[in-house]
Amino acid sequence: MGALVQISDLEEGYLLSVDWYQSKIYAAFEVLASDGNKYRIDAMAADDSIVEIQFSPMSLKAGLSTPDGFPCLGEIESVGHFSQGILLEGDFGAITVTASRIELESIR
Repeated sequence: MGALVQISDLEEGYLLSVDWYQSKIYAAFEVLASDGNKYRIDAMAADDSIVEIQFSPMSLKAGLSTPDGFPCLGEIESVGHFSQGILLEGDFGAITVTASRIELESIR
């Protein structure tokens, strides 16, 4: 059985996609980690709450890619974790996500 992946393990990875649905009860971030594995960060609301996302500052550019040629939104330079959220900082700027539940899942 492999080691448990921590959100901080995504540092120096690449942000591949961001999905935040109109209902604001779910958001997903797909990341290619520096170990070559793909992960999805799921942010979910509970009860009557919503998923809040702040982009500040923000810089999204077409044409960025990983060293292996995968299209991406930029490198993740640092990851912070607080009681009900995460902070991703990188080439794309800073993304703060606040949610009732945040989970990290390996994807293929």
